[in-house]
Amino acid sequence: MANDHFVDIHELLDQLEQHVNERPRMFRSNRAAVDIEYVMAIIDRVREALPTEFSQARRVLQDRQKIYLDAQIMAEGMLGEAQDRAEELISEHGLLAAASAQGEAILRHARDVDQRTRQNLDAFASEQLAGIADAMRISLSDLDEVTRTLQARLGDISAARESIAGARAPGAG
Repeated sequence: MANDHFVDIHELLDQLEQHVNERPRMFRSNRAAVDIEYVMAIIDRVREALPTEFSQARRVLQDRQKIYLDAQIMAEGMLGEAQDRAEELISEHGLLAAASAQGEAILRHARDVDQRTRQNLDAFASEQLAGIADAMRISLSDLDEVTRTLQARLGDISAARESIAGARAPGAG
């Protein structure tokens, strides 16, 4: 139907052109005397046909443009999804590798810290035990010396008692 209107418009324009060309020319001018009513009737028929043609053409163009845009949006969406999925897979692989490497590094560090801590604790305990043993040796030595000193004083006290007791005894003197 759109094609029929298109042909009708061309036919109407051909009729208008033929009417102008067939009309007698005015003296000393290129102007022609035309039948105004006839020309206006053809113009009205062209106007009636044009809006339909333009509307249909515009609708066809809009539909074509919408189909193109929808297809482009769908293609971009599919491409975006594919890129996202690819990045996700790459990222997952990368994350797993990175997480595994980081986990191994953390374990190595923890083992190193554990080993150093044990060595430091062993060294500290050895130093403390050596210090305690030295302090106990010194204390035992001091205790032995105090014991000897006390025993010597007890001997002195016993001797002094005896000497005092002998001096008080009747007949001593």
